[in-house]
Amino acid sequence: MAPRGIPSEGSWLERSGQRWKARNPWLATLVLATLVFVVGLLSNAGEPPLWSIVVMFVLAAVARIAGLVLPLLIRCRVCGVQLTTSSAARHIPLLNRPAWAEVLQACPVCGDDGRAALEAIRAWQASDRGREVLEGSVGSVLTAILIAILLIAVAVFVVTRGSR
Repeated sequence: MAPRGIPSEGSWLERSGQRWKARNPWLATLVLATLVFVVGLLSNAGEPPLWSIVVMFVLAAVARIAGLVLPLLIRCRVCGVQLTTSSAARHIPLLNRPAWAEVLQACPVCGDDGRAALEAIRAWQASDRGREVLEGSVGSVLTAILIAILLIAVAVFVVTRGSR
C-alpha cells in the first residue's frame, strides 16, 4: 500500500476501475467481423452468404457506437465530471485525449486519485464547487447513432438486393 497522500501504482483510470471504458473495441470487433466474413467465404465456396455480410455490418455498427459512447461514461466518483468533456480535456486535441486519459494520475477537476476516498468526497462537498457543464457529448452520441443507422441501412440494402 502506498503511503498516505501518495497514489498507488497505476493511472487514475485503473484506480477508479474505469480503464475498460477507455479501451476502443473497434479493432477487436473488426477482427471478429473479418473472421465472420472469411468463414462465410469458406463455407459457401468463395461467395460470401448474405448472413456474413449482415453480421459484419452489425458488428461494425455496434463497435462504432461503443467506441464513441463508452469514453463518455468515464466519470469521477468524487466530483462527477465527465472526463472526456471536462474543461481540462477541451484544451487537448480530440485524438490525443485517450492517451491523456491513460496517463492521468488525478481527476483534473477535484484532484481525486481515483480511489474516491471519504476524505476526498468530504473535501469536494465542502468546497461548494458545482458540477461542470457537459459540452459535446450529445453530438458524439448523435454521430454514433447516425453511423449505426447508416451501416444498418447498407446491410438491409445488401440483403434486399441479394434476395432478388
